[in-house]
Amino acid sequence: VHRAGCKIITMDATSLSIEYLGKPITNIAMLGALVAVSNIVSPESVASAIDFQMPIALQEKNKALFYRAYNMVKEA
Repeated sequence: VHRAGCKIITMDATSLSIEYLGKPITNIAMLGALVAVSNIVSPESVASAIDFQMPIALQEKNKALFYRAYNMVKEA
C-alpha cells in the first residue's frame, strides 16, 4: 500500500524476540520500531529505562533486542 508521504515498514517482532529472549515477548522490539519512526524519545533514554526497570539478568538481552529492532526500522 502506497500513500503520498507514507512508507510502510514491516518487522517480525515475534521472531526477533524469540532470537534474543527465547520467548515471543514483543514489547521491546515494538518499542524499538516506534522510537525509530517517531523519535518520541532517544534510543539512549530507552536503554537507560531498561537498565533502571529490568532485572540485571534481562537488561543486556533487552537492550540488544531494542537496538536490533530500532536499527532494522531505521535502515528500512
